[in-house]
Amino acid sequence: MRLISWNCRDLGRPLTAHNLKGITKSHSPKLGFLCETKNQARSVELKLRAAGFSNYFIVNPNETAGGLALGWKEDVTVQNEKSGGNFKLQSVIDAFNSFIDAHSLADLGMVGRPFTWTNRHRGEALIQERLDRVLGGVSWVANYSHATVLRLSETGSDHAPILLDTNPAREKSKKRFKFQERWCSSPEVRQIINEAWKERVEGSAMFVLAQKIKKCHHKLVQWQQISNTNSKRRIEQIQGQIEALRTEGKFGGQELIELERQLEIAFHDEEINRTRRNNIWKLEGDNGEVATTNAGIAEVAESYFRGLFTSNCQANPEPYFTDFEPKVTASMNRRLRRPITIEEVKRATFSIHPQSAPGEDGMTAKFFQNFWDIVNGDVFRAVRSFFL
Repeated sequence: MRLISWNCRDLGRPLTAHNLKGITKSHSPKLGFLCETKNQARSVELKLRAAGFSNYFIVNPNETAGGLALGWKEDVTVQNEKSGGNFKLQSVIDAFNSFIDAHSLADLGMVGRPFTWTNRHRGEALIQERLDRVLGGVSWVANYSHATVLRLSETGSDHAPILLDTNPAREKSKKRFKFQERWCSSPEVRQIINEAWKERVEGSAMFVLAQKIKKCHHKLVQWQQISNTNSKRRIEQIQGQIEALRTEGKFGGQELIELERQLEIAFHDEEINRTRRNNIWKLEGDNGEVATTNAGIAEVAESYFRGLFTSNCQANPEPYFTDFEPKVTASMNRRLRRPITIEEVKRATFSIHPQSAPGEDGMTAKFFQNFWDIVNGDVFRAVRSFFL
């Protein structure tokens, strides 16, 4: 299980909300905790739902201050967890360590830059501290011995989010390729399709079509990996540049402001270009009860379709067809059996919704519609081979 904790300092800021969504999309935490949201419940609810949290408990701020607060304010445990400013009083450090020892807790450490808070000043006025951490009890640490705490980017706040991953060795599933509609306006993509389609392939018409689509698939993946049109990759690049500046102790200045502006634009591009997924938040069953959990929603849907497609009729339907007369005349049959034309194949291709679910090759109808002038011959020959 993964948990995220963040002092977000105004969830109403577009950049903060985009960063939260990016974090949850990249790391898939099961539990998220935000404090100092500085927004009323309805606004916070929309941001949480947009980030993928379907259940939530919200405490309104006092006017524009505060928000939901949970847990305790952590302090440094040693002097080197603070940089800049005055030294921490040793009595404060000792008191915090005594609290940790009294409750048999252990600090899980952290991967990333050593500080989680900064006053965002420059030069000698810069102060950084590790104020955010994860503590675990003895039994918990024994059960999750490989748990890892990651320090994430603090974009949009002066505190950095920390991510607890209880199973860091878990392999990530491979993301399936899908042709993106926004690529259609790129001259580079048209050139890639044109060059791939010109390559000579021997075999049946269907084999030739499948191999050319496969070549386009591979070349588009390669192009996507090196191209800045991948908004997710662009976000990672900008965040890396911002992190490098902060590592150097730069928390202000025109360069950082410009990078944060670019990051907000990249977040926006990712939002409007990402693959849109429909979410079902609840379903009402036949008995009137409303299901809100994934398991409950699946059960209601399964019950509905099982009833829809299950027949209770035991009678033999054959006698009802004995008096039926053929309605397909010889003339109609000849028209149905005549050779298909490329215009018929084109009409069928363009009648499909452009972004309908793709096949195993990841190509949507939009691919064939947009590049019809390139692919039409091979598509027609492949379709015609079905009827020969």
